[in-house]
Amino acid sequence: MENTVRMKTTTKILTAVLIVLTFFGGLVSGIRWERSHAVAQVDTITVVVPADSQYLATKAPDSRFVVLGDYIPDLIQEIRYYTTYNFIGHRVEGYEMPVALVTREAAEALKKVSDDLKAQGYSSDTNYLILCDKSTFTVCVYKGKKGAWKRQWISVCATPSGNQFDGTFTVTGKTYESGTGYSSWYVTEGLGSGSIHSELYTEGSKTNLWWGGQLGNNETHGCYRLPIDLAKYIYDHVPIGSTMVVYNA
Repeated sequence: MENTVRMKTTTKILTAVLIVLTFFGGLVSGIRWERSHAVAQVDTITVVVPADSQYLATKAPDSRFVVLGDYIPDLIQEIRYYTTYNFIGHRVEGYEMPVALVTREAAEALKKVSDDLKAQGYSSDTNYLILCDKSTFTVCVYKGKKGAWKRQWISVCATPSGNQFDGTFTVTGKTYESGTGYSSWYVTEGLGSGSIHSELYTEGSKTNLWWGGQLGNNETHGCYRLPIDLAKYIYDHVPIGSTMVVYNA
């Protein structure tokens, strides 16, 4: 219950930040209105409510703008210019979808804030905590204690498909290398029948990947694959007994 309340508070804080940035950005920087969209720019953060074609364009890998909800799926957003619940009393022309687009850099920064706030609601029997967000293929490692966790590392990962591995787990063991016909290095055990380890390499190698494109997808059968340097960091620093939280925002 405590963590649920904390997460609701977190999302409301982020929502308020975006509303304030959008509104006051219009007062300070000016809002330019065009038929296809409306833009409010504040320093390096640009919030856009798009037309259909612009929304689809954000799905391109090289797009400068991204859908904020794709980065923080549990974020509560109030796109009021799309509704009648705003200071002019009707939907503003150009606001064709109730989503927020921001620059990729802004989305990544807000995602880190969201993860860091979420972490504060968890405790661990050691001074390390691991959070695995399956919805964004992200692993974060924290050091400290409940309410005072500080992020040490964040990385893209490969995750299991399905929800059978969601929940709160405890690190139970370490294995330097595992695999038959391939090698996964720096294995941290404790995710039920799964574990955290490096990408898969040709047997005995730490430089030749078994195949490419192993990160940023949900193709594993229960394990979390990481870049080998992060797998080694967790193997070397995160003690047995540490809490690992797996969730799908």
